[in-house]
Amino acid sequence: MNNKKEQRLKGIPISEGIVCATVCLLDNDRHTQSACTRILSENIETEKQRLSSAIEQVSLKFDSLKEQVSSKIGKGEAEIFSALKFMLNDISVIKKLNEAIEKNLCSSESAVFKVFGEFIARFESIDDKYIKERATDIADIKYHLINELADERDNFKCKGVGQCEHGHNRIVVAEELTPSTTCNINVDTTLGFVSERGGKTSHAAIISRALGIPAVTGIPDIYNTINCGTEVLINGFTGEVILWPSEETKAQIPDQPSRVLTGEIDNKPVQGFKILANISCSKEVYKALEVNAEGIGLYRTEMEFITEKAALNEESQYQRYAEVVKAMKGNTVYFRLLDVGGDKELPFLNIQKEANPQLGCRGARLLKLRPELLATQARAIARSSVHGPVAVIYPMIVSCEQFVELREMFNEAVKNISCGEILHGPMFEVPSACFVADELFEIADFASVGTNDLVQYLFAIDRGNEQLADEYNPDHPILWSILKTINEAAKKYNRPVSICGEIACDARYIPKLLEAGFKIFSAAIPSIPGIRQSVRDNS
Repeated sequence: MNNKKEQRLKGIPISEGIVCATVCLLDNDRHTQSACTRILSENIETEKQRLSSAIEQVSLKFDSLKEQVSSKIGKGEAEIFSALKFMLNDISVIKKLNEAIEKNLCSSESAVFKVFGEFIARFESIDDKYIKERATDIADIKYHLINELADERDNFKCKGVGQCEHGHNRIVVAEELTPSTTCNINVDTTLGFVSERGGKTSHAAIISRALGIPAVTGIPDIYNTINCGTEVLINGFTGEVILWPSEETKAQIPDQPSRVLTGEIDNKPVQGFKILANISCSKEVYKALEVNAEGIGLYRTEMEFITEKAALNEESQYQRYAEVVKAMKGNTVYFRLLDVGGDKELPFLNIQKEANPQLGCRGARLLKLRPELLATQARAIARSSVHGPVAVIYPMIVSCEQFVELREMFNEAVKNISCGEILHGPMFEVPSACFVADELFEIADFASVGTNDLVQYLFAIDRGNEQLADEYNPDHPILWSILKTINEAAKKYNRPVSICGEIACDARYIPKLLEAGFKIFSAAIPSIPGIRQSVRDNS
């Protein structure tokens, strides 16, 4: 029996899913004290050779990680390690390291701490979220070099050695999750990640999402707050982290991995309902098939761009989209057009800086301003439609006129392309669209409700702001009234409407959603078995 007092913390959700397990602490600082030593001047060349050998070995390690990630997740995610190798072997970086050894008469370890520490500090000082998060990549190189120089090949060693090494069936807690951290452990048995630093567009976040591992970041000093063996519940939808959760709290978890693995949940489709999967990259479609997803309800296509750190051309997009459509074998794939802007900063798209990006050129507005992005994506989606039914979700729609204009832009871009069945529908996530739901359903083929942003805009609350954690409450009468209104409009015109977001994955809200009339749920892959069970129990 757990006699510890429950403690709730709030961070930033970076990978969806909910899990409860004990903690394994990742020790990133084990070499800090012993590494910084002085050398004699006659040993400078020897030390430089040690450094050169370590760089060569770490480069080979990155090649190996690239191969592993490419086969397990996808080529796009694997390019992370090409970028790390490129940075590691940059001539100017190597020159600075050698100069540090010469000028300071210090060991290679000391030079690595000094030079990479300065790089990290510079990146973190820049007032740009995307650039700040690249500091994690530099930290990854630093840790690998120190490990190699210390003849410590394992990048992961728990502080509680002998208790939970490598995070086997544990939640891994670290000051910072680097790309290698998420790949250098047995991801098949790691249940979740929690860290003090990192962001939604960090490489570690991208890999966590691709692996389907729930993750939360931005929990100040959590690394020094808990010990190995602490029981923790993490919510990758809301960013909530609960230390020593009570039995009552644990009973509300919609999808405990142990229940899924032992087959206690009946994961067969429920008659009269559809449970679709959310995916962020093409390779995730195979995980969706493993849980019997009845379609892809939300393909976050912008994540393919974020992973590649580049604007994908038509052929690159088509290859990914076609793979998903073919794999679903007749079940509809709902493509959300690029939902860029807000907290998704993509520097390679040269988007103008805004004082308030959440209320600026985001989603539909950006697509209208950058028609070339919409046209390229439209052609790729249209080409993939010959392999099976597809639907196009228009993000951040604010009015009927805006939806019609973007749909016409899409159709104009694909008029000379041989297409299969393509449906078009808005995403309800801006209150103004909800108030014209009747008019939108009259002209649309379907709709999707994005509850996360809808709650954010409806109550003027930043869901990523940990100071407002107690105020971010989707269980509000106004929200449920709007959801019922949307569903009634869908029924009037006999249009399908799906619901996605954290409340669609939370067992506490399933009965209310069923009462509001929803029969199509789109959710994170790990949550699908639990949602089916909740629907079955409450319908």
